[in-house]
Amino acid sequence: MEITCFVNQGTSVERAPDYPLALDGRSIEEYFSEYSGGALALRCDYSKRDLNTVQTDVIDAYNLHKRSGALTNNSPESLKVDRIAVIFAGKYRPEGGVFGVMFDRGYPTPDDPGRLARFHNVPREACAVFLDAISDKRTADQDYQRQIAFTTIHELGHLFNLPHHSATSEPSFMATSRSNRSYESDAYRFIDAHQIHLAQIDESPDVWPGGTEFLFGGTATSDQPPVRETFEHGSVLQLRIDIANREFFFFEPVEIDISLQLRKGTNRKVSVPRIIDPGYSAFRIWIEGPDGECRLYRSPRHYCGSPGRRTISANRPYLRDVSLFRETTGYTFRKPGRHKIWATLVTSKKRALRSNIIET
Repeated sequence: MEITCFVNQGTSVERAPDYPLALDGRSIEEYFSEYSGGALALRCDYSKRDLNTVQTDVIDAYNLHKRSGALTNNSPESLKVDRIAVIFAGKYRPEGGVFGVMFDRGYPTPDDPGRLARFHNVPREACAVFLDAISDKRTADQDYQRQIAFTTIHELGHLFNLPHHSATSEPSFMATSRSNRSYESDAYRFIDAHQIHLAQIDESPDVWPGGTEFLFGGTATSDQPPVRETFEHGSVLQLRIDIANREFFFFEPVEIDISLQLRKGTNRKVSVPRIIDPGYSAFRIWIEGPDGECRLYRSPRHYCGSPGRRTISANRPYLRDVSLFRETTGYTFRKPGRHKIWATLVTSKKRALRSNIIET
């Protein structure tokens, strides 16, 4: 898949990067081409790098969204886009020390609470790199330029839905940057699982920009590629969830009753993969907290084998109980108050079922 990446300097910065970006004498484009097996043909376009630079050293998610839309000019109705953006700025509000962020996740978060559909309808089309934050930690010019290129590749990896990877087991582009020094050349690669993932960019909405929402966030630890079990019967199916207890302590397991059933009046049998579990990438549970934060439940389990299939008929739905207790970041429910919970199930490249919303 051919993708154009517009590079733009959104704010004034203390030290400008060297253009075009390079790492160990190789361009960003070369790294993505090699480690996707040639499936991802990325082209960095620097012609808009000085477009509408503002004289401030900080930028927030709202203005990053506005700028990325002007750079890519993608339609809010797009399901698959071939124009993305990297925005360079001084520092990020409210987290001034971060080197970079993939802010375009497809759903509101604490640092990006806005709910405008035009900011979330096309997920994973833009990321940002914060040059003044990098300059504070990388005083030598060689280290500064190296860190900029490394962070840019890292954030672009998130645009293709790659999770973080622990540098202690195997250094890679998806390792979180160290505070004291840059990574050496042995980290200038993607691990095998990430290479498999990138190679599926033409076939999978979990990879191409504008497809599914950002799946992993900053705390994912699994390096397994997502399971690709989708099916073409979404139009006749209905996803429902329920919960027995409306009140519970944060340290108690919460059992969610899930039903995948035929829509009323449908008289047929449908075979579906047995993937009603948040350990499969096609099935997701969403939680809105009492402060309005909307987030994806991060399952501590990730399945990548064939799950088998299940036949659904008018009197025989697919029923599952899913326990929400702990996730990759700790207890699932960490704030007291009312929560909203719903689920989504990807059934094809262009369709996903959404359940009803329950309140606890």
